[in-house]
Order: sequence, then C-alpha cells, then structure tokens
Amino acid sequence: MKTIIYLLITLISQICFAQKTDTIRVFNYLKVGDSWELTIKREKEFSLLYYNSYLSNGIVTSGTLEISDSSIRFICDTSKIKNKRLLNGNLKKFTNIPFILSGDTFRKQNKLFVPRNINFNVNNLLEITTGIYARYYRGDGYGNYSIELNKDGTYKFIEQSCLTRIEENGTWKLSDSIISFQPDNKNKSMLDWITENRKLILVDEHLVGKKVERKVTTKQKVTFKETYNFMAKEPVYKEEIQTN
Repeated sequence: MKTIIYLLITLISQICFAQKTDTIRVFNYLKVGDSWELTIKREKEFSLLYYNSYLSNGIVTSGTLEISDSSIRFICDTSKIKNKRLLNGNLKKFTNIPFILSGDTFRKQNKLFVPRNINFNVNNLLEITTGIYARYYRGDGYGNYSIELNKDGTYKFIEQSCLTRIEENGTWKLSDSIISFQPDNKNKSMLDWITENRKLILVDEHLVGKKVERKVTTKQKVTFKETYNFMAKEPVYKEEIQTN
C-alpha cells in the first residue's frame, strides 16, 4: 500500500512540474549590414544581440514588450546603450536595429514578429517584386544561403562561400502560408540546416525556418527554445522587371 501511495505522489509531482513550461523565442536575422538576434522571453521581455564588425558585436540592450494581435513594440532605456551610433537615424537605411531601439511599431504576421526587409537602394535602382516567386537569402557575405522559388513549382537552394558552392533542387507547394519542399534527393536536404520538416513559413517579404529545442532542468521545468531563421526576399534591378 505504501508503495502505491509513493508511486502516486511521485506521478502527481512529475505532472505538476512538467506543467511548468517556458517558451523562449529567438529571431535570427542575417544580412550584410543587418545581422542580429532578438530573444523574447515569456512574451514580456526581450534582449537584442547584434553581429557587425564595424559596430562591434555584443548585447545592445534589453527591455519590455508592447504586444497586440497585429503589432509589437520594443521598449528600452536608450540612455543605457553604450554604443550611441546604433541610435543614429541614418542607420535606418541599412538595419532594423535603430527601429527596434527607438520603439517603432513592427507588424505581426502568423504570430511572428516581422522585421523590415531593408536594402540600401543606390539611385533608387532596386525594387522588391510582388508575389511569392523570387529569390530569398540569408548570410553575412562570407557564407550565404539562397533559395529561389520558380513558377513551375521547382526550387533551387544554394549554399555558397569563398571556398565552396553546393546546390540542391526539388519541388515546392504552398498551403496556408506554409511552404513544403521535396528535394530531389529525399535522404538529405540543406533545408535541415535552417528549419524542421523541410518547411518554411511565408511572412511578408521573408521565408522563415523554425527549429525547436526542448530542455528539462534539474527541477523538471520544461523549456522550449524556438529559433526562427529569416531569409529575406532579394531585390532586383527595375530594368530586369520591365524586361520580364
């Protein structure tokens, strides 16, 4: 009888502890001049980490959130930001960081924070095309990923650096803002590097891969870390649009 009672108490304790879950959302953005990682905890607070050799890498700031069904704002004390260059309005031509720090409103789509797809447009020669058919990319200039969605339902995924170039081909289908990919080689795919189940989420001018990591602490608290890897739609020259 004592054994049964002990087992019941143990089971109830495990269930109670297992219900103490916490979700951390990490938004990883990687473009030349606009590389950063924004972490949201408990839908209440955030921290911002940036990657930029010119501005030096590191934690920019942390703060709180204002969230509605369709928008999100990041609230922080800018007086505590050590690198004041990050607050320069001119940087808005290159990166999302000053928009985040100044408390600008960002849209939410499919429950995700939607960064601005910022491209430095010299002489106004570039344009983002409408529609899903385009080339999307992420990278810091040293190593880059790109995926091209074609109208015939095929795709091309390329990983390129100064030392190598790897290409993957296959087909894709769109359903409820989720793009599912079927590589020609069914045994492996480069998509597994940035997402799970070979699916990407269509969010405004981005394709977003989602990877989930589950951890259990010594106190049986479950933590889920959701990492969202953004691929931005690449602009094209206006002359190319007119030609096509």
